[in-house]
Amino acid sequence: MGPFAYNAHTNNLVLVLADICDIFNHAEDNTACRYGTSVQGALNKLNNAVSAMLTWFALNEMKVKGDKFQLIVFDRKSIERSWTFNVGESVIGNQPGLNLVGLYVDSPLDFIVNIDICHKAGRKHFSKAF
Repeated sequence: MGPFAYNAHTNNLVLVLADICDIFNHAEDNTACRYGTSVQGALNKLNNAVSAMLTWFALNEMKVKGDKFQLIVFDRKSIERSWTFNVGESVIGNQPGLNLVGLYVDSPLDFIVNIDICHKAGRKHFSKAF
């Protein structure tokens, strides 16, 4: 199934999850977001969202690869702590950063990796001009 057919097929997934989490859809990538007054509270809400997603995918006869899920936690107090949640049989641990459709997002939200990429690309482009 190509990205267009996938998006057409999954349009109602966004509606199904509207009251459970914020979900962003780009091509065949879905990003579910939850926030809370505590990390554990947000992860509990995210677990509910993931359960609803897995149910939706199963009802629509689509396979989910648990190892494709990623987790990042934005919390200044527990940035070094390990957090996990379950996706079917897979246990997903938080990562210090992850790539979301070409944008690298890291826990401290400093975007250093993106700045370095832009700096290198600009330097490469600039050197070709002269």
